[in-house]
Amino acid sequence: MVNVQFVALPALAAAVASASSSPLVGGSGIVVAYSARDVRFCNGPLTLALRPGPPRCGSAIRVRGVDLSRLTDRASRRGATWGRAYLAGTFSGGTLTVVRQAPPKPAPRTGPALRDPPCAAPRGGWARGKPSASRALDAYRARFPGDVVSAATFRPAPHVAVLTIASTEPARTRAILGRPYRGRLCVVRSRYRATVVRRTKASLTALLRRSRSRYEMTGVGLTVSSRGQPRVLVEALLETPGLRRVVASEPAGLVEIVPWLRAVRS
Repeated sequence: MVNVQFVALPALAAAVASASSSPLVGGSGIVVAYSARDVRFCNGPLTLALRPGPPRCGSAIRVRGVDLSRLTDRASRRGATWGRAYLAGTFSGGTLTVVRQAPPKPAPRTGPALRDPPCAAPRGGWARGKPSASRALDAYRARFPGDVVSAATFRPAPHVAVLTIASTEPARTRAILGRPYRGRLCVVRSRYRATVVRRTKASLTALLRRSRSRYEMTGVGLTVSSRGQPRVLVEALLETPGLRRVVASEPAGLVEIVPWLRAVRS
């Protein structure tokens, strides 16, 4: 068991409020206390050590003010204590100072639910079954490499899968792919060219590698919006003013920030 001296949360909250104007942010994750002075808060994939002991995580921040006795699924072994929690507080200098603690909350959705395609259903409704013409899409991409900017499967009903494509040439895409994907194809005009999407993702990925700690970024990926448009996702520890300025310099609506620690009401 780690011998930790705790500060009463109400007193700590008052001290933080008087000493800092930083906004409150919060999130759920794994707390790992290696010692009284080394307590970490983890988000993301967790792995277990080869020997019995605390879990490991790829991204962790320091935290102070946690009540280890209130952790969910609390365990102790080899001098460390860990468990799950929702923590809220002020973040500064790589440390979260806790003013609120609660059981972990369900993770917020990080992307749209791809259910209703952004096209009107054909007469008679969308065809049932899975699209089985992937070779047709591959052949189209090879023939017209700049047309298809994004492609995703929307599921408006059980056993119904609609291939939704954002294309820079939607009429051509519909004409060529309409037959192999009959009743299962939705094509919208892409707001962005494929080169713009690739360049934006590459720029943000380079920023992640070069200035991860400056912007609190943790990952960059691609997805689609509920309107079938391409979108670049930036995963971050929290949404900082600097990161917002970076995103504002990219094409409007193309980039979405997905923070782990989100603003909470004081």
